Amino acid sequence: MDISTARGPDREIQQVLVDIAETYNLTQIHTVLTRVGNLIGLVLVTNPTLVKYPNNVPGISNHDHNRPEKIRKCYIYKKARWNQFNTDPKHTLYLNEVKEKHHQGDEVHQLWDTLKSKLKNTINTNIPYKEIRSRNNIQWIKHKEGKMLKKNRGYTNQP
Repeated sequence: MDISTARGPDREIQQVLVDIAETYNLTQIHTVLTRVGNLIGLVLVTNPTLVKYPNNVPGISNHDHNRPEKIRKCYIYKKARWNQFNTDPKHTLYLNEVKEKHHQGDEVHQLWDTLKSKLKNTINTNIPYKEIRSRNNIQWIKHKEGKMLKKNRGYTNQP
């Protein structure tokens, strides 16, 4: 295999590494960039199913790798349209669909995936949500509660 994306003066070394990986059927585990534009962690295995958690963890060096923020949905239940949620014709249709699949003998995992995906769609259309990017700015924790939590954290960290 010829790599055309190789950059830098060490193209021969990169080509040898790719050839070795192909010869011994090695698979690269880490796919997340560890620095701004580079993948520093190189982990090659023959059976990738044996690796449970292919995560990058911070090292002991003077720099840290990029960690994308996890975006969470915070549903605003007091603004939900409960009447539409209960009377939604799609709601009864997918319940009937799951019942029919159950009578046809589908597996439990398939039934659960169908029910879960349809229910998530109904929830996302009828219940408004806010995307939260960090835990430092949670909308239901006011200033007073935040101070109390910070004070309590100080007590638990002491030996």
